[in-house]
Amino acid sequence: MKRKIIKDGYGQITEKKSRFLGQIHAAGSPEEALERVTEVKKKYFDAKHHCYAYLCGDDADIKKYSDDGEPSGTAGMPLLNILESEGLTDCVVIVTRYFGGVLLGTGGLVRAYRAAGEEALKDAVLADITKGLEVFIKADYSDESRLRRIFENMNSEGSNIIIERTDYSETCDMTVSIERDAFPRLNETLTNTFAGKIVPEIKGEKMIIVNAG
Repeated sequence: MKRKIIKDGYGQITEKKSRFLGQIHAAGSPEEALERVTEVKKKYFDAKHHCYAYLCGDDADIKKYSDDGEPSGTAGMPLLNILESEGLTDCVVIVTRYFGGVLLGTGGLVRAYRAAGEEALKDAVLADITKGLEVFIKADYSDESRLRRIFENMNSEGSNIIIERTDYSETCDMTVSIERDAFPRLNETLTNTFAGKIVPEIKGEKMIIVNAG
């Protein structure tokens, strides 16, 4: 199971007169992660270093880090280690440094960048995610309330069904996301309740939130 950022986090530390400004953001792709980095560089244009690391993909297998002029291995890698140790994906952590005139040494830099990243992480809100399914359900208007009760009952028992969208036309069309293991139970419940009139259709795979906070 992986985790995502659902509320950005910010933090900072001061080490021997150098200020380290940390922030962590959700980023669903490398392009989005680098956009956040560009925004930070523009905001803090007078800072010398903007070091970062990101992880993307369902299995967090897309990754990159940058020391941005700091000695190799003193900034980007410690930040990447924070993300990996928390089991995160689809996020970017950025630490901006304002040099205070005192050299920290490689060990001091590693500790400072890690500390600033950890402060940002403490301020963020995380959510556990898992591989799920996107499911389409077509129903009569008269069946909508019973459908919603079924979802509520399954959620109360830990099945994690999320109504993503409801479209009202000639019928009541719902798109829901659900944990993969819970789909057989949903299918069986709908078949028994509606005598086969409502058949859930799997539209594809989707990462879904199963626990937030």
